[in-house]
Amino acid sequence: MSTGIVLHGIDWMARNADHEDLVHDSFELIERASDYLDSSSQFTPGRNDFHYCSALIISKIQRFSRSIVVLLYDGNTEAAFVLLRAVYEDIFQLGYMATDPEKLGSQCKAYSIIDSLVHLQYRRKIGGMTSDELRLQLDSVGGKYRAVIDEFTNPTGARSESTVDLLDRKFFDNWTKLGLGDVANRAGLRPYFDTTYKYCLSFVHGAKGLPQQYAVFSKEGQLEAIDPNRPPDDRDLQQVMLDLTLAQLLTFDILCDVYQMDFPAEHAHVAERWRELVKKREDSAP
Repeated sequence: MSTGIVLHGIDWMARNADHEDLVHDSFELIERASDYLDSSSQFTPGRNDFHYCSALIISKIQRFSRSIVVLLYDGNTEAAFVLLRAVYEDIFQLGYMATDPEKLGSQCKAYSIIDSLVHLQYRRKIGGMTSDELRLQLDSVGGKYRAVIDEFTNPTGARSESTVDLLDRKFFDNWTKLGLGDVANRAGLRPYFDTTYKYCLSFVHGAKGLPQQYAVFSKEGQLEAIDPNRPPDDRDLQQVMLDLTLAQLLTFDILCDVYQMDFPAEHAHVAERWRELVKKREDSAP
């Protein structure tokens, strides 16, 4: 079994520069929208929380998206699909938040308090802080943000109203208080949850099945080797590139809708090239 670094994706990327160029152009769409938002003075006070939360989500989407391209150069489509799943999850949440920016933006921002408490829960479990430090932080969080804590406490898991028992509470595991499928549905993005997201999800959990892509078989069907550097399937590389471009287009659509931005020429150009590559893939399918 060889574990050396072999950048299998470089050759495919060189042969399919149209895909890589399209991905980079779709990145520029988001950058243009972000630049516009950063320079805009049209924000109303009620939307500040949405602007803050959406900016954080978009930053994560872009950071993960760039990492996906790096993984494709390595030919590591499995890890790329894992990150792509996270990108689509963020897009669903962004799209849902955009349906009611003022209310849901505030709700999303408030959930950061719950993140702090969950962090304390883990710190207590691993013994990462003294009891005095724990109580001090709990008193600070619990006393100041009691309403937020109560809002995100899952009623099926609440045990006590005392501050110290905040660590024994069961909280909603995300700011929406909804399952991701419902979030995607309310965002108008359910088709992408049922297709792209679920396919990416199949690469996440090891318990779902052995990663057969690392097995090398002879023409007779006999196992010859287990090779982590086995070249990726070209179709998987292409799929990631197309789904990554689509992710940027969906993000751009959400921003244009909620902020009433208008970049028709730039969007149409990227979207048309994306459709052409999708059709080209479909026409070449066996």
